[in-house]
Parts: sequence; structure tokens; C-alpha cells
Amino acid sequence: MKIIKTIALLLIGGLVLSGSAWAKPVIDNIKMHNTRILINSSGARPVSELTREKTEKILLNAHSAINSSSSWDEVLRFADNLGRLSLSEKNDVIITKPYIQNNKKDIFSLISGLWSKTAGQNVYSFKSPVKGTNIYLYSSPKTQQGFGVLAVNLNDFAVTIRLASPAEVFLLKSERNNRILLNNDKVSSASSINPADLKGRVQNIGDMAIPPRSITFLLFDELKANDHDGGHSHGEEHRHEHNH
Repeated sequence: MKIIKTIALLLIGGLVLSGSAWAKPVIDNIKMHNTRILINSSGARPVSELTREKTEKILLNAHSAINSSSSWDEVLRFADNLGRLSLSEKNDVIITKPYIQNNKKDIFSLISGLWSKTAGQNVYSFKSPVKGTNIYLYSSPKTQQGFGVLAVNLNDFAVTIRLASPAEVFLLKSERNNRILLNNDKVSSASSINPADLKGRVQNIGDMAIPPRSITFLLFDELKANDHDGGHSHGEEHRHEHNH
């Protein structure tokens, strides 16, 4: 009888946990936030413009904030600075200090190239419902109907984004041994990669997991106004249950 009661308590405890702010670990024992972030064009409002001069200043400013360690924390901060500075409505971005080139900045050049590859002239407002998961929305540099996205997940948990249209994906993350992966392939020498020649992996409509402490670039040939479940504005918080 005691055994039956113990099993019942464990089952109840499991149900309480699965309905809390955290879902159970779903990929490689990584915690997954139970908020789905919707990526669509509904309500997209231009807030600034990326002129060539402004883009150059943003890159210089983001580079100038890097210290000599070039740790993954610095890489994440660099990518987030690109998005944050691009939201400025003014075309004049103030340079904080001179940018000094050194041989540790290969990965930053790769990120700069991927940003230029996926970010067009218009910058749109986008409010992420998950604190620490910052999402920046751009027009596409390739197609008139297209959009580009920079998603920087600074959190120690994964999040789910839902795509309203198929996208080309470039996902950068760092493993515990400091090995950097681009779409799960090891980046042996970032300096040998030409971002303009890179082909991303295709992600179909639906849910996509964004790993903890990662940088994701998305490029859409076109982006629908609503997700395929219908009715949700971009960035809108949409909670979902995980089945186990």
C-alpha cells in the first residue's frame, strides 16, 4: 500500500513540474522554456534604416566593445550589439573607442558576414516575450517580400520559435570544449569561411528549437503574416504543453 502511495505522489509531482514555468528537459538534458516565440510579419513596423554608413559604424562599434579574451560570452555580446545598435532610429552611431584588429577576431568576422547576409535595409520592431532571448527583424537583402532575423539567446535554457514560412538557417553555438559549431558542423577556421558563399540548412514551417547561449540567423524569401496555427502576431507569447 505504501508503494502505491509513493508512486501516486511521484506521478502527481511530475504533473506539477510539467505545468510550471519550465518544461521537462527535451534535448540532451537541456531545459526548455515553455513559451513559443512566433516569427511572422504581422504588425512589422519599420523603426530604423541600415544605411551603408550606419552599418559600418555599427560593425566598428560592436568590434570596439570586444576585449582580448574573445570568449563565447564576448561573441554573444558582439552579436547582440549588432542587433541592439541597428534599432537606433538615428543614422549616426557613436563609436565608443577605436577598433584594433587582431588575430582573435575570426569568429566575429564570420558573424559580421552572416549579419550582412541576412539583414537588409529596414529594421523592424520585434518584442520577444522571453527575457534574454533577443530577436531582431530586418527586411531581406535578397527579396522584396523577404525578411531576415537575428536571434541571440543569452539564456541557459533553450527556447522554441515558430516559423510562419520556411527559412534558411545559420545557427552558431559553442560546446563545453570551446569548439564552435555552425549548423552542427565544426568551425575549424572561421577565417577560411566566406559567409557570402555559405548555404544554410532549410527549416520548414513550424517549431524550431533555439539552443541555450546561441546565435541564429534566419533568411526568409517571404514571411507570412500569421503562423500556421493562425491568428498570432509576431513575438506574441504563446504557451504550449509538452507531451511526455
